Amino acid sequence: MEEKTQLKHTLIYMLPKAVTGFFPILGLAIYTRFLTQFDFGVFALAEACALFLSGIVNFGMIIGFERNFFKYQDTEEKRALLYSTMSFVLVLFAIAAIFTYLFKGLLSNWIIRYSGHGSLIFVLFCSTVFASLNQYYYIYFRSDGRPKIFVFYTSIFGFLNVVLPVAFIVFAHMGIMGLAVGQLIAGLIIFTALGVRFLKEVSFSFDFKILKEVLKISYPLTPRIFFGVINAQISKYILAIMSSVGGVGLFAVAQKLSNLIFTFIVTLQNVFFPGVYKQLFSKEDYSGEKIGKYLTPFLYFSVGVALLFALFSKEILYVFTAKSFSDAADIITVLSTYYALLFFSSITGLQLIFMKKTYITSLLVIFTIGLNVLIAIPLTKSFGAIGAAWALLFVGIISGTVSFIIAQRLFAIKWEYGKVISIFCVLIFSSLLILISDYYHISYLYCLSIKCLALVSYLYIGVKIKIITKESINDFMNILTFKKEKNIN
Repeated sequence: MEEKTQLKHTLIYMLPKAVTGFFPILGLAIYTRFLTQFDFGVFALAEACALFLSGIVNFGMIIGFERNFFKYQDTEEKRALLYSTMSFVLVLFAIAAIFTYLFKGLLSNWIIRYSGHGSLIFVLFCSTVFASLNQYYYIYFRSDGRPKIFVFYTSIFGFLNVVLPVAFIVFAHMGIMGLAVGQLIAGLIIFTALGVRFLKEVSFSFDFKILKEVLKISYPLTPRIFFGVINAQISKYILAIMSSVGGVGLFAVAQKLSNLIFTFIVTLQNVFFPGVYKQLFSKEDYSGEKIGKYLTPFLYFSVGVALLFALFSKEILYVFTAKSFSDAADIITVLSTYYALLFFSSITGLQLIFMKKTYITSLLVIFTIGLNVLIAIPLTKSFGAIGAAWALLFVGIISGTVSFIIAQRLFAIKWEYGKVISIFCVLIFSSLLILISDYYHISYLYCLSIKCLALVSYLYIGVKIKIITKESINDFMNILTFKKEKNIN
């Protein structure tokens, strides 16, 4: 019965996400017909700066908030946790916003290497902060076992986050500034709606003691956030220096599309994170084997989405972008494996957070940045945007392996390694075959046969490891069609 509830919650999260996940692709289909590779490059660099500043403002509080939510059983304490945490972040945001506005011109010259884009950086900074503030509300709903409310607001945000930028770009002719302004207004609308809803539901409450407990978890993560954003965005900056801003735009479009894989993984986290945390905080004896088995199906479906992007990158670009962005296909194929590997990063991060070893994550991120610079500079200089993608993948494999080993030593999870290896083998070998076929300009029919064979192989593995079964398919169809189970007395 617990498995069916888990499947039901997964579908509640995933089905609307499948719809709203289409919005960014639809938006990109419009953006690429009104914006150039150079425009996307400027936007990507400005967004990188905004994410860096937003990461500092958030102070790692989101992770501390999510962890401590399950620590408290009383609703009053959970309410105080929400308001105290968000109040702290809002104060930091107000201070940071003043300095960002004053030095926006300097930031534009330094990051984008072009003057006149300071306002774009400032608007994107405000946009990312409000989007992150909304995450506290989302986590509250999700962790409180109210997925329908969570899905409603995230779906509305996903819709507004595309419709408003399109309106400003197409009808107001605001260019890339329209993209930033649209995202900011979408975030503000949801932030206001959620704020009003919570104030009606529970009154405001501030507790310094509870805030202090969150800070104990969160403040060691600040260097990780600080360096983590640098690590995530450094490929674009190196590409801008070694190649061109237009190359950054091509890479950014490929990354936006392939990043939907990570979005899918994050959506699944809404289901398995609370499940793992509940097991960890339960009074029963911890079983690493139980958690390992629990996570295997989520891994299978995460890698499955990555496989679809890796195999059909050309088709996705052909349908959803302008012809000038067709060269991004191989970049998407390479990045698909990278984003699939981030499933393990989310789990290793959870292990370290639970053990209160968050300072280790900061050291790991610093190590990753050094590795990124060492690998990305020669590859990007020699091969441009595709070199930056390969560098990201190689760095992800090396740093991910190191993180995995450390996390397992501190807090072991007994993964089903045989199943994990078979799942990733299909993704890696299929991706390599597609890249080789593209390099040698092999006919499309041959490539299509490779893609079909890869999908069949992946489905076969799902059946073999008993993730895809008659029972799971029936349960899926019953939930999908809202068919009620018969009670047996």
